[in-house]
Amino acid sequence: MTTTRQAALVAVFTVVIAAVARLSLLVSVSEPETTPLDGPLLQSLPQFQGTHSEQLLWGSYRSGLYMGLRMRVPKSLLAGLAWFDPNQPGGQVQLRHEAQSSDGLSRFGWEAHDGRTFGRQELVDGAVHLSTHLMKQEVSGCSTGGDWAVRITARPAKQPGGRGGTNHNAHRRVSLIFYIMDEGGSPLQLEGAGSAPVPTGSTLVSGKHPVTGSWTLSMLQQPAAGSSKPARVHHLGARTLATHKVTELLKLHLKLPAGRPAGRAWPRLPNAAEAQSNLMAFQITLTVPGQVDFTFLAGQDGAPPPPPSRAQQPNLGLSGWMPSWLLPSAQGPAQGSTPPAISQRGPPCQASRTSRLENLQGDKLTGLLKDSEADFDRRVTASFGNLEASDLPAGTAKAAKMALSNMLGGLGYFYGSSKIKLPGGAGAAEPRIVESWPSALYTAVPGRSFFPRGFLWDEGFHQLLVRKWDPAISRDVLAHWLDLVNSQGWIAREQILGEEARARVPAEFMADADFLRAAWPRLSAWLRWFERTQQGPVPGSYRWRGRDGSTTRELNPKTLASGLDDFPRASHPSEDERHLDLRCWMALAYQSLATIGSSLKLPAEEVQPFAEKAATLSDPAELVRLHWDPASRRFLDWGNHTQGVSLQWMLQRLPDGRPYGLELQRVVDQHKPPQLQYVPHFGFVSLFPLLMRLLPADSPQLEALLQQLPKTKLLWSPYGLRSLSKDSSLYNQHNTKLDAPYWRGAVWFNINYLTLAALQHYSQVEGPARAQAELLHQKLRRTLLANIVHVYKTTGSPWENYDDQDGHGKGTHPFTGWTALFVMAASGELLNWGKVSKPAGSSGGNNRDQRRRKEQNQRAARNDQLDPYERSQKATGGVHLGPGSAAFAAVADVAALEGPAILRCLPCQATFSTEAQLQQHNEGPTHRKALARIQAAQEKKRRMGQNSGAAEAALAAAAWAGAAGGEPARVARQQQEESVSQILEPLLPGHLVFSSPAAAA
Repeated sequence: MTTTRQAALVAVFTVVIAAVARLSLLVSVSEPETTPLDGPLLQSLPQFQGTHSEQLLWGSYRSGLYMGLRMRVPKSLLAGLAWFDPNQPGGQVQLRHEAQSSDGLSRFGWEAHDGRTFGRQELVDGAVHLSTHLMKQEVSGCSTGGDWAVRITARPAKQPGGRGGTNHNAHRRVSLIFYIMDEGGSPLQLEGAGSAPVPTGSTLVSGKHPVTGSWTLSMLQQPAAGSSKPARVHHLGARTLATHKVTELLKLHLKLPAGRPAGRAWPRLPNAAEAQSNLMAFQITLTVPGQVDFTFLAGQDGAPPPPPSRAQQPNLGLSGWMPSWLLPSAQGPAQGSTPPAISQRGPPCQASRTSRLENLQGDKLTGLLKDSEADFDRRVTASFGNLEASDLPAGTAKAAKMALSNMLGGLGYFYGSSKIKLPGGAGAAEPRIVESWPSALYTAVPGRSFFPRGFLWDEGFHQLLVRKWDPAISRDVLAHWLDLVNSQGWIAREQILGEEARARVPAEFMADADFLRAAWPRLSAWLRWFERTQQGPVPGSYRWRGRDGSTTRELNPKTLASGLDDFPRASHPSEDERHLDLRCWMALAYQSLATIGSSLKLPAEEVQPFAEKAATLSDPAELVRLHWDPASRRFLDWGNHTQGVSLQWMLQRLPDGRPYGLELQRVVDQHKPPQLQYVPHFGFVSLFPLLMRLLPADSPQLEALLQQLPKTKLLWSPYGLRSLSKDSSLYNQHNTKLDAPYWRGAVWFNINYLTLAALQHYSQVEGPARAQAELLHQKLRRTLLANIVHVYKTTGSPWENYDDQDGHGKGTHPFTGWTALFVMAASGELLNWGKVSKPAGSSGGNNRDQRRRKEQNQRAARNDQLDPYERSQKATGGVHLGPGSAAFAAVADVAALEGPAILRCLPCQATFSTEAQLQQHNEGPTHRKALARIQAAQEKKRRMGQNSGAAEAALAAAAWAGAAGGEPARVARQQQEESVSQILEPLLPGHLVFSSPAAAA
């Protein structure tokens, strides 16, 4: 098998294993299995030892902090940055440490990061702009993970309109706190820091760790412009093992100095240290602009520390908790690892401390950072092509670098036990909480401010990008996840390991083959677990578990296990359900394992069951039989369903009949009882046969899907494919009073990315849908990239999803999880696992396909000048299509779609090509009317809140009237209820109906 084929296989396997694993922690198992799968850990493979492991020892692995470093060992040294504005009145401390959206930073994230040795991050907090740089250097002969430096630069933030900081901002101060902590509790030694200015390049603190040996942390400050004196340093020494409470600890000890008038002093650390302090923090208050370097040197005793005896190591598998290069079984450089650049190699271990320190401070550090950023830029171009090409939106390169860098800079290392919720035992009403075995996880995170932990569903998409950049890191991540398989073959979908996470709820070919061979037992056990626990009601069908059939509050019970949380399924969960997306995931999973086993030449008896199951699930006739609705010409779920479900405000009564309040409840129309049928919600789920490429290129079902895909009244929007069709009864509908629509209309990039890849696939296969697939692929790619780059230029970050009405970012941000895959879309390199669904008699070759794609790209530029009818003729090879034909209508519909303009008026949902046009529009009557409508809607919302209070008062009056009893009380209650109804009904959204129990009956 070729290197390209092997790499594609690993990429597909990455998506499949993660996607089918998005199961809730509420999965029922007969016994609480908290033991690992028997067998060697994948982390013990030779490719993850030696140079690979040492290069990745230190990193920005504390993903939930604005700036945090640690080693990839359980009891690590930890370093971190915190800061606050000392100009706040009254000595208030608004400490920035843990990355939180509520802090209101207008910009934060890595804008250059290679995942190994270098990173640059930008943080804009009010009037101050902080830049944090990370630089690591290999120290040959030490085997201690190398030296590193963190540079923090403060300057005035740019004001709106692009102006620099004002004179006032130019003289602001920012108080920085940099700390280092031994997670294992070993004491640190303070090296003379105090209230007096610290000499240039002086050592602040030292210590000793089993991995790094003796180490030191030094500081070099660049005085503010016009000043010859460095700022004073204040310190704190504390003894604590609560790594997740460092923020509270620092805030507790920051006090205004006694006797100093308010406004002329700021909170400071106390210049005190507890006995046996294992945390040392150093505060330096800079006048903006200013700069400070912190430098860490390892192996100060000149030799690598000896590994502990086996009795001293926790039972974590073959390699224990020590880095593998320190163990007796250490190997050489890992196959497929990325060699360090010249700028990353520092002096040898025997070099003097002074020379090693000077190499990572001041001007020399400036040179290293400059060279490393240039190396990063060159590597981005080499990996993803010219992202400044004319056919891409302006600004694509900058947005892509930020997305890639935040993905790599957000790689985290976590260690601990997962908490698992299991059903209670016999007679127990409450579920049991059990803990898994202690384990490590090296993983990318979806978002540092809201999701700073591992998510298996997301990880598959993450690794499509990471693998393109650094295959060795990607395999390392997958190895950590697969080492979490328990003895039943299950992996929890969400990993919250350790207190920090829990507190916030050709060599390449050989390396791939070795990895897959070692991973086979875990992969096969995992897939067998899914087959055993997720089977559907009829052979060949599957059903997600975990839906709540007894809910009275959810409009449509969520299917969290699917990853598409609130995407509408059957209204009444039952064992009769057949879930289309799960069946397609399982088909691809079986295909992947059958291919992997065959590629590795494993025994036939091991591979044959997977190959036979893959053939069964890949049969288009079976897929059509189970999930194709001929009436709507769509693939759909099957289940017990009715459209007669709504959320209604119900008047609640006490046992004696007195009303006491309103509650939004799910109500089923008794005249429309549920029945077994196809679930008529067209959206992302319906696309899965296309996404998984389970349809032959000459399939009539494929043609029908592609005809419906570009219709703007269904899934197509000017910003990408929406998750749920506009003709669905639950489009953009709340699921509960507080549960806003999530996968009910928003544009999500992960499924759009899979759609792009599938369209590209079918555009390269002979068949009747080939031309239409090519048109859809090109238009969807341009549409998605235009909006993502536009929103990035406006807000400075990618978002979790995007609104299908005006394209604005929604959900968590910065979200550099699967949204970062737009880098791959911009480069033109999409997911391709080599599976070609050709009709009978077709043939082709790679060279011919490449020439054809080049010609199509050239034609596409000319096609933009044609009208839809002319485009449809050229797209079908010159064959005339009558204006009344379905094929012409579909092609014309695609051709007529346009992406968003650069300038947009969101209130009016209007686009403009020049700023002058936008300004003229903003001053005109149309824009004023739109603003008036928005203000009226806001006023209506405000009045609804007021009238809710009035309704409560009316209900209270009814309750008092009812206390008297008799017919007068009944009449009074009825009048009050009618009054409440008159108040609320005009103010409720269209899908919410006010009703009393009597009216509902």
